[in-house]
Amino acid sequence: MSISRRKFLPLLGAAALSPSLMSFSEETQTDTISKILPPALKKGATIAVTSPAGALRDLSTATKFKSKLQSLGFNVVMGETVNAKFGYLAGEDDLRVNELQHFFSDPAIDAIVCMKGGYGCMRIIDKLDYALIRKNPKIFMGFSDITALLNAVYLKSGVVTFHGPVGNSSWNDFSLLHINSVLMHGHQIIYRSPAKPEDEVKVVRAGKAEGILFGGNLSVLCGMIGTPYFPELKGAILFLEEVKEEPFRIDRMFAQLRLAGAFEKINGLIIGKFRDCIPEEPDFAFSSDEVIQQYFANAPFPVISNAMIGHIADKFTIPVGIRAQLDSESKSFRLLEPAVLT
Repeated sequence: MSISRRKFLPLLGAAALSPSLMSFSEETQTDTISKILPPALKKGATIAVTSPAGALRDLSTATKFKSKLQSLGFNVVMGETVNAKFGYLAGEDDLRVNELQHFFSDPAIDAIVCMKGGYGCMRIIDKLDYALIRKNPKIFMGFSDITALLNAVYLKSGVVTFHGPVGNSSWNDFSLLHINSVLMHGHQIIYRSPAKPEDEVKVVRAGKAEGILFGGNLSVLCGMIGTPYFPELKGAILFLEEVKEEPFRIDRMFAQLRLAGAFEKINGLIIGKFRDCIPEEPDFAFSSDEVIQQYFANAPFPVISNAMIGHIADKFTIPVGIRAQLDSESKSFRLLEPAVLT
């Protein structure tokens, strides 16, 4: 049964409705974006590594990452920004913009992976040539501060981007399994968490929903509110992750999204890992899980939490701009279409 969101929203904070009523596929995003899938990644492809955000503190990390990619059968081009430092940034804004655009336009480059997050992408999202990116679609992957670029590139160019490991992430078997499945084979995969107690997915609000995937780091997304680069969330499946933010700050950011109307638009919410988001004074605070419950236990859309998204070793690779289905009963979500051209 489909429920009118307009009638349902005033019930937020009231008694929870039956989970059987929670099905959202009717209100889907009016996708005015002409979606472009990048070509799939193949063994022997050339991957460019760039740092559009923060400076790398330990340069040996870049050397190790290059060796890792080469061991996986890829050719690697390391950008100048990887070794650059301008305060906390990986070089001045023009350097980071020009390098990223060069890698998109260079036909010898097949995919672009960011070396790290940090901070800096908000300084350059209004300086990119999105028409150039649209003419040269290729895999672009990162997370954390790269959230700003992932969502802006899809919104402004239509090129699907990927929320996944960066160069200083752990490219372990779990993460590689999802990279291979999504980026190399174009599988419409089901995202399931490992069978470990600490990774068990929690059902915050039961139900099933479909929509276009948008999201990333909570604080970065909140920083984009009010800009022309904030994603269009009507009918979306929103996914969020965070690290080292106190629960009261998470509360404030959820409130900001609510007041900006984000929760009136989305069809479903996937909350990843909120790693080290613990209160400094526990006796005078809520836990991050309690904050999540306060905001979403009676939400007018299905919500799961503790998914393998965020500043963790085992990471999903999630396409931004691809239709997916969230199903709380199976504690999973799945892609409804390929994310790359195979």
